[in-house]
Amino acid sequence: VVPRSVFDEAAGYVGSCEVSHASIGTGQLLHSDASDISLALADGEFYRSPGFAELIASVQANRLTLHIIGLITATKSPGRLDHLIGCLELAAQQGLTYVVVHLLLESGSPNAMLQTLTDLNHHISTRSLGRISSVTGGNWTLNRGGDWSKIRSTYQALIGRHSDIATIDRLLHNLNQVSDVANLVPTTIVDSTGTPIGPIR
Repeated sequence: VVPRSVFDEAAGYVGSCEVSHASIGTGQLLHSDASDISLALADGEFYRSPGFAELIASVQANRLTLHIIGLITATKSPGRLDHLIGCLELAAQQGLTYVVVHLLLESGSPNAMLQTLTDLNHHISTRSLGRISSVTGGNWTLNRGGDWSKIRSTYQALIGRHSDIATIDRLLHNLNQVSDVANLVPTTIVDSTGTPIGPIR
């Protein structure tokens, strides 16, 4: 029997298996963290978070770049695109000028992920919400096999020193060359002159 709680109804989608692990036997609907974030976005509470306000004030006061690192999937679980966009919208509302995004791709179809990333890039570029700075397959960052060279490669991509570089358009064009987006080699995104968009300093 599948517990009712695995269906994260408040957020409008089926939750991951972790939801049922945490709530099996409770006999009630329990919201996952993802659901709570979606609800906070819907009612505006997300944008009033004291923690976010403190973070943004510090970034502004010190004239820093805001780096957002997040898991992205072509489905709604476990990495939700609207949560990332909510963070970018919040930064824009507060007048942050320099915002970059580092994407970690969860396992899935290249075609589906291509559409997701294309939509994301279009949304943030047309609204000047930030820029994509690096893109890495989840199998490199999760390192389930204990291969620390993968973690090193991921780190190098984040700081703009990895040998694999591409413009965002080139990366999107080449995405279908991998059988699973989780295997995408850590890639630093550069501009037309070959300069990294927003490496972590």
